[in-house]
Amino acid sequence: MFNPQIFDELNFNQDECVIGVFKLENQKARLTFPTTHFMFFNIKRIHQIMATYGIDARQYKKIPRHLEDKLLSIKIGNHNYLKEYLNYFDTFNLILAMAFYEKLSARIPELSPDDLFHVGATSRGTNSIYSTYINIKILELSENSAFRRKYSNLYANFKDSKAVIEHMPGDLPALTIISQINQIASRLQKTPAKREASRG
Repeated sequence: MFNPQIFDELNFNQDECVIGVFKLENQKARLTFPTTHFMFFNIKRIHQIMATYGIDARQYKKIPRHLEDKLLSIKIGNHNYLKEYLNYFDTFNLILAMAFYEKLSARIPELSPDDLFHVGATSRGTNSIYSTYINIKILELSENSAFRRKYSNLYANFKDSKAVIEHMPGDLPALTIISQINQIASRLQKTPAKREASRG
């Protein structure tokens, strides 16, 4: 699912360094910032940050000394990296932290689930039961019969997607994920028909 009108939101204000629609929050520093799953960069501002502070987009396992005090002033440092679950700055996050130090902002437009939906961990594979479920649901789509014949052996332990549900927890978070996956599959199933109707 994707609403192309999202691109109408991509005009940067003067003090904005990035625009992104998926977000994380650093509770200790009280900073909310977008992730790189769907992000647009104010290149001019980003280049200024990189040049001013001598940083780039590598992984920083150790904070450069000349940035330590500046980061501490926004409650970021070795005790609290921008992504709280990491012990280093991953690609781009040190740049973004210094943008916050410069009092630049990161805009996160408010979107509905119908505008954009991110399906993760499909390219590299995972042992997650939810990943198995979405993969089988996609293979079950009528237009994917050739793929189903080729890849069904990867999920030989399950007769169909309903069999996967039996191995999932019955709590609310699991039911919510199942519902979201079913909505995605339903919309994907309807897409070919819409294309044929538009051609007619």
